[in-house]
Amino acid sequence: IDIIEKEGLAAKAAEDGKYLKSHFDQLAEKYPIIGDIRGIGMLWAIELVADQKTNTPLDTKLAVGTWIRDYCWQREMILRNNGDILVIAPALVITREQIDFMLNLVEEAIAGAMKHFKL
Repeated sequence: IDIIEKEGLAAKAAEDGKYLKSHFDQLAEKYPIIGDIRGIGMLWAIELVADQKTNTPLDTKLAVGTWIRDYCWQREMILRNNGDILVIAPALVITREQIDFMLNLVEEAIAGAMKHFKL
């Protein structure tokens, strides 16, 4: 039997994805640097912007996405970025406790970047 089916990982990814989306939406309400949020299951992208209402891009010379990536890496979380798009793709077997740790760290990094870059 395929391990994904045996462990119910597809259903778990769908459920965890809804949990992530709800928390990312809350972050977008709280932090104006968050623009578009897109994804499904356990693969998400958070676009960082200068203006949330107009989706005006950040100045690429600032490298805000890289700053956030490095912040997370230094705290033992792998987060990829494509410029100012944060790519979050945790393992299918991640626990809810680990998801909450990840969400808190992403929020801490975003708040830190806003302070660091005076955004």
